[in-house]
Amino acid sequence: FYRFLSLFSLVLFFFAKSIFAQTGSIKGVVTDSTDNSNLWGANILILGTTRGATTNSQGVYRIDQLSPGEINIVYRYLGYQADTAEVKIIANRVLELNIALKPAVIQGDEVVITSQLQGQAAAINQQVNSNTIVKEQR
Repeated sequence: FYRFLSLFSLVLFFFAKSIFAQTGSIKGVVTDSTDNSNLWGANILILGTTRGATTNSQGVYRIDQLSPGEINIVYRYLGYQADTAEVKIIANRVLELNIALKPAVIQGDEVVITSQLQGQAAAINQQVNSNTIVKEQR
């Protein structure tokens, strides 16, 4: 009987802890700042944790079960400047935070394209018009 009572108390403790856990959530939409198009696949990361989310095809994200308090969130998308927001999570509330990312200019090294078309064409014409090249007849 005591073993059953101990096990029941332990289960009840963990169940009560999960019911009374006070957490908040954050949701929003990530868009392009130039044309307001939704950014599908943008990464949203909570700094100092392994928590985060990725936007869906409508640019929507949601992160649940966040501990109340101040957090820093980083928004990233390839080809755009990352943006950071400091927000306060409140227990039992959903904070809505929409972000518009600015396109980033990606500058690469100089590319040099060269061509040998004229030289190759001249060599081929010289071979075709040559008297010393004999075509074998069968």
